[in-house]
Amino acid sequence: MPRREKKEKSNAESLQQLENSLSQAQATVERSQESIARLHYEWRSHLQRLGIMIIFISFYQMYTPAKTCYEELNEWGGLSNTPVALVILADSVVFLLGTVVAILLVRFTRSHQHSLKDPNYMLASAIVPVLLGLWFLQKQQPTYEGVPDCLATSLMYQPNGTAKGTVTRHLPVVLVFHVIVSASYFFMSHQRAKQSRNLEAIVQLRQELELSKKKR
Repeated sequence: MPRREKKEKSNAESLQQLENSLSQAQATVERSQESIARLHYEWRSHLQRLGIMIIFISFYQMYTPAKTCYEELNEWGGLSNTPVALVILADSVVFLLGTVVAILLVRFTRSHQHSLKDPNYMLASAIVPVLLGLWFLQKQQPTYEGVPDCLATSLMYQPNGTAKGTVTRHLPVVLVFHVIVSASYFFMSHQRAKQSRNLEAIVQLRQELELSKKKR
């Protein structure tokens, strides 16, 4: 057999081996994509269940101080012109916003748009800085003997006298959930993008290989 024919046969065999290798690589990446998609679906379902728990916890964080504030204000009886409901609402606004954020995050995890650009996530993220700012502000308010603490956190009443300390205010649990959701979706988005790049690279190599075979 002439040397040229041997060389062409050898090249053809090499190209075929390369084609087979690329086919196997593409199949592997596609199986990996399917596996990752199933894993991400399960993780989103877990976040949905966790989010529903966070909604109830956030509501409880709002309800408990509101109930205490209502009882203390009725017992104190020092309000004249300010409605009790307005003071309770101002005192509980941090946890009210926390409940809203929790609902938005659950809606986000149930959405088919698995992106941090989803309107529900973006609105929740916009509320978080406001929530944090109000939480820090309320924690710094002084409390006074014989005066309900919720008057200080409501920022609507400044009594005279000697301060006995500052308001005790627990961190809204929804902030932790927001961090978990953000980190999870960022990681899942990174994984999907990486798999897509790998698949695109293999497809492009196969297309280039087909073109080279046609030119021969």
